Amino acid sequence: MTGNVSKGKNFCFTDNKVKLVNGMMVREEPLSIIVDGDPYSVLMRTPGDEEDLVLGFLYSEGVISSPEEIDFIHYCSQEKEKNSVVAGLKNRKNIRRKKRAYEVRSSCGICGKEVIEDLRKNLKNISSEEIFFFKNLINLDKKIVKKQKIFKLTGGTHAAALFDREGKLILLREDIGRHNALDKVIGHILKNGIDCRDKIIFLSGRTSYEMILKVIRLGAPVVASISGTTSLAVDLSKEFNLTLIGFLRGEKMTVYTHPWRIGRFHEKQEKIRR
Repeated sequence: MTGNVSKGKNFCFTDNKVKLVNGMMVREEPLSIIVDGDPYSVLMRTPGDEEDLVLGFLYSEGVISSPEEIDFIHYCSQEKEKNSVVAGLKNRKNIRRKKRAYEVRSSCGICGKEVIEDLRKNLKNISSEEIFFFKNLINLDKKIVKKQKIFKLTGGTHAAALFDREGKLILLREDIGRHNALDKVIGHILKNGIDCRDKIIFLSGRTSYEMILKVIRLGAPVVASISGTTSLAVDLSKEFNLTLIGFLRGEKMTVYTHPWRIGRFHEKQEKIRR
């Protein structure tokens, strides 16, 4: 945990009193990504799971379409603090047509009109017809809060998680950036060959357009969030057959698109058909 959190003295103002207290802050550090010997990007992130982050990031950016296209990925041997990751591609043409080489803030996801349009052209409709029952979706927010160790200490991280259709938590990652947290999850999924056709992606922050792009590329049929969404995210989810859920808190949720995948809606539709 020491690699994710820093300690400091802070002034706390309560009830017209001032106290000097020990505080905990989430660490934010740059991560340099080098692809085929050339700088590709610098991410501002929370230390931890760097190799998964880079794998997920390159996949989300469309540099690779599968982990098999990676020849190697590891920390730079010259970096003691693990702030640089080196990746090699089996096909160098992929990186030649997708140069980035600039800093990405922790709040920034897939940036640039050309990158987004290029990714959108290569998206495929989600084909999964899995049904997810309401009883397994409720309280997913509480399940991730219990596992957010860095957030409990600092109050400064987002989380992304992968659940199975029964509502069992498979993995969770935290980061100062919601895009980074999701890319860390995606990298782990790719590295371990996890089939996402019957899985749920859960996010602690809003589901914006670029977050939906990442989930569709991954092929998960359901994405849920404790927060709201954007109009473009809804439009994209409708178009590519993704079930988008927002404000999932306890036993309440808002289903924006393709509600037929949710048990209660599915049961009603089946009764109407009969």
